[in-house]
Amino acid sequence: MILDTLSFQSTIIDTIDFAREDQVNSGLVSTGVTPIAVGSVETFKLQAYNNGLPVDLTGGTVSLKLRDPLGNVTTVSATISGGIATATWTVTAVAGQDGIANWTRCWVVSGGGITQTSRPIGFATTTSP
Repeated sequence: MILDTLSFQSTIIDTIDFAREDQVNSGLVSTGVTPIAVGSVETFKLQAYNNGLPVDLTGGTVSLKLRDPLGNVTTVSATISGGIATATWTVTAVAGQDGIANWTRCWVVSGGGITQTSRPIGFATTTSP
Protein backbone atom coordinates (compact mmCIF):
# COMPACT_ATOMS: atom_id res chain seq x y z
CA MET A 1 0.00 0.00 0.00
CA ILE A 2 1.30 3.44 -0.95
CA LEU A 3 0.04 5.87 1.67
CA ASP A 4 0.37 9.05 -0.34
CA THR A 5 -2.22 7.84 -2.86
CA LEU A 6 -5.00 7.28 -0.33
CA SER A 7 -8.19 9.26 -0.75
CA PHE A 8 -10.22 10.10 2.33
CA GLN A 9 -13.96 10.46 2.05
CA SER A 10 -16.68 11.35 4.49
CA THR A 11 -20.36 12.10 4.35
CA ILE A 12 -21.95 15.22 5.80
CA ILE A 13 -25.74 15.18 6.07
CA ASP A 14 -27.80 18.39 6.19
CA THR A 15 -31.47 18.12 7.16
CA ILE A 16 -33.50 21.20 6.27
CA ASP A 17 -37.25 21.79 6.67
CA PHE A 18 -38.09 24.42 4.05
CA ALA A 19 -41.42 25.15 5.75
CA ARG A 20 -39.58 26.33 8.88
CA GLU A 21 -38.66 29.98 8.59
CA ASP A 22 -35.63 29.51 10.84
CA GLN A 23 -34.09 27.09 8.32
CA VAL A 24 -34.68 29.14 5.16
CA ASN A 25 -32.23 31.84 4.13
CA SER A 26 -33.09 35.08 5.86
CA GLY A 27 -29.58 36.10 6.90
CA LEU A 28 -26.05 34.82 7.27
CA VAL A 29 -25.92 32.52 10.27
CA SER A 30 -23.20 30.04 11.18
CA THR A 31 -24.41 26.92 12.97
CA GLY A 32 -20.91 25.88 14.01
CA VAL A 33 -17.78 24.66 12.35
CA THR A 34 -16.69 21.14 11.55
CA PRO A 35 -13.12 21.08 10.21
CA ILE A 36 -12.51 19.01 7.10
CA ALA A 37 -9.13 18.35 5.51
CA VAL A 38 -7.92 20.08 2.35
CA GLY A 39 -7.62 17.49 -0.41
CA SER A 40 -10.28 15.18 1.05
CA VAL A 41 -13.37 14.20 -0.92
CA GLU A 42 -16.52 15.20 0.95
CA THR A 43 -19.98 13.87 0.19
CA PHE A 44 -22.76 16.21 1.27
CA LYS A 45 -26.31 14.87 1.47
CA LEU A 46 -29.51 16.87 1.80
CA GLN A 47 -32.72 15.46 3.24
CA ALA A 48 -35.41 18.06 2.58
CA TYR A 49 -38.65 18.33 4.52
CA ASN A 50 -41.82 20.38 4.27
CA ASN A 51 -43.68 20.81 7.57
CA GLY A 52 -41.83 17.82 8.98
CA LEU A 53 -42.66 15.51 6.05
CA PRO A 54 -39.93 14.27 3.69
CA VAL A 55 -39.97 15.87 0.24
CA ASP A 56 -39.40 13.79 -2.90
CA LEU A 57 -36.91 15.88 -4.88
CA THR A 58 -37.32 13.80 -8.08
CA GLY A 59 -37.82 16.06 -11.10
CA GLY A 60 -36.31 19.07 -9.38
CA THR A 61 -32.78 20.42 -9.25
CA VAL A 62 -30.52 20.76 -6.25
CA SER A 63 -27.14 22.43 -5.96
CA LEU A 64 -24.71 23.02 -3.14
CA LYS A 65 -23.06 26.44 -3.00
CA LEU A 66 -19.75 26.80 -1.14
CA ARG A 67 -18.35 30.26 -0.36
CA ASP A 68 -14.71 30.63 0.66
CA PRO A 69 -13.43 33.42 2.95
CA LEU A 70 -12.51 35.56 -0.07
CA GLY A 71 -16.12 35.52 -1.29
CA ASN A 72 -15.57 33.11 -4.20
CA VAL A 73 -18.54 30.77 -4.71
CA THR A 74 -18.28 27.24 -6.04
CA THR A 75 -21.51 25.56 -7.17
CA VAL A 76 -21.73 21.77 -7.12
CA SER A 77 -24.69 20.10 -8.84
CA ALA A 78 -26.29 17.37 -6.77
CA THR A 79 -27.67 14.05 -7.94
CA ILE A 80 -31.17 13.24 -6.74
CA SER A 81 -32.52 9.91 -5.58
CA GLY A 82 -36.01 10.25 -4.15
CA GLY A 83 -35.78 12.46 -1.08
CA ILE A 84 -31.98 12.62 -0.95
CA ALA A 85 -29.72 15.00 -2.89
CA THR A 86 -26.00 14.19 -2.98
CA ALA A 87 -23.13 16.52 -3.90
CA THR A 88 -19.45 15.53 -3.89
CA TRP A 89 -16.66 18.09 -3.53
CA THR A 90 -12.88 17.82 -3.31
CA VAL A 91 -11.87 20.27 -0.59
CA THR A 92 -9.64 23.01 -1.97
CA ALA A 93 -7.28 25.37 -0.19
CA VAL A 94 -7.92 29.11 -0.30
CA ALA A 95 -5.01 31.22 -1.59
CA GLY A 96 -3.12 32.80 1.27
CA GLN A 97 -4.95 30.82 3.95
CA ASP A 98 -2.46 27.93 4.45
CA GLY A 99 -5.35 25.48 4.16
CA ILE A 100 -7.05 26.77 7.30
CA ALA A 101 -10.17 28.74 6.43
CA ASN A 102 -13.81 29.30 7.40
CA TRP A 103 -16.34 28.59 4.67
CA THR A 104 -20.13 28.63 4.36
CA ARG A 105 -22.37 26.34 2.38
CA CYS A 106 -26.04 26.43 1.46
CA TRP A 107 -28.42 24.34 -0.60
CA VAL A 108 -30.52 25.66 -3.47
CA VAL A 109 -33.58 23.52 -4.24
CA SER A 110 -35.80 24.14 -7.27
CA GLY A 111 -38.94 22.34 -8.32
CA GLY A 112 -42.52 23.06 -9.29
CA GLY A 113 -41.67 26.66 -10.20
CA ILE A 114 -40.31 27.40 -6.71
CA THR A 115 -36.68 27.93 -5.71
CA GLN A 116 -35.65 27.94 -2.06
CA THR A 117 -32.26 28.49 -0.47
CA SER A 118 -31.27 27.15 2.92
CA ARG A 119 -29.52 29.26 5.50
CA PRO A 120 -25.74 29.18 5.19
CA ILE A 121 -24.00 26.57 7.32
CA GLY A 122 -20.52 27.37 8.56
CA PHE A 123 -17.63 24.94 8.35
CA ALA A 124 -13.87 25.06 8.43
CA THR A 125 -11.07 23.55 6.40
CA THR A 126 -7.69 22.55 7.77
CA THR A 127 -4.57 20.79 6.65
CA SER A 128 -3.73 17.30 7.80
CA PRO A 129 -0.95 17.17 10.39
